[in-house]
Amino acid sequence: MNKILPGITEKDRKEVLDYLLDKFKKKYGKKLLLFGVKGSMARGDYTPKSDIDTVIIIESGKGLWKEIYYKDITIDISIFTKKQAFDYATKISGYWPLQAGAVIAIKPLFIKEGIIRQIKNAVQKIPPKTFIKNCWTHSMDEYFRKATNEYNTKNFSNLRYVAWELFFMAYMNLGLINQKYYTLHGANMVKQVNQMKKFLPKDFKQKSKLCFDNNPKKVFEGCTYIFKETKSWEKKFGYDKLSHNKKYKLIKELKP
Repeated sequence: MNKILPGITEKDRKEVLDYLLDKFKKKYGKKLLLFGVKGSMARGDYTPKSDIDTVIIIESGKGLWKEIYYKDITIDISIFTKKQAFDYATKISGYWPLQAGAVIAIKPLFIKEGIIRQIKNAVQKIPPKTFIKNCWTHSMDEYFRKATNEYNTKNFSNLRYVAWELFFMAYMNLGLINQKYYTLHGANMVKQVNQMKKFLPKDFKQKSKLCFDNNPKKVFEGCTYIFKETKSWEKKFGYDKLSHNKKYKLIKELKP
């Protein structure tokens, strides 16, 4: 049980969720396939100040996203049709590890027809090469070039932005290689790398976090590490030749 602090109580949360579930049951009737929570409420690490992120899957109709407010928290409502939920989880792109987590990593409060199991089964049937060929490649070359320029010109505010982009793409690639999705966003993705059973480079977790250091030199060290490390992944898994991303020409050599 979470310690109750000023904000929303456990009783409040239950009442809000009960109210929303009842509302969606009345609105969608037999079309309602799932009502659940994601994020911190699904993981169980929420606090009284945490927002409530809900996911609704319906048989057919119109998907939508909106926010409503209760006291001092936000209630996020994401509604997917069954087709949209399947597409979100099975249409592989560079963003797949986050997109799939949004419709798979759900704690159901109401579920019908085993919809989450069906989605997971569909994902398991996707050939590994489909994940690999969606890894980020040439755009990482471009962002490392930008990081090198921002560091050399002492434009450290922009360097932090570019470092985040490199970090993000590296973690998306790690998720694609391992065919694993994330339930945490942003820098918190670091906390989930231990689930990468197929492939996880030694020290990647610690060294990639340098991208968020307060020292610009450390930030650039993080960028350099990620760039060189992910280059070795391209050769190891061959996605430099498979990648859909043809926007940027491959940069053969970059000297910070």
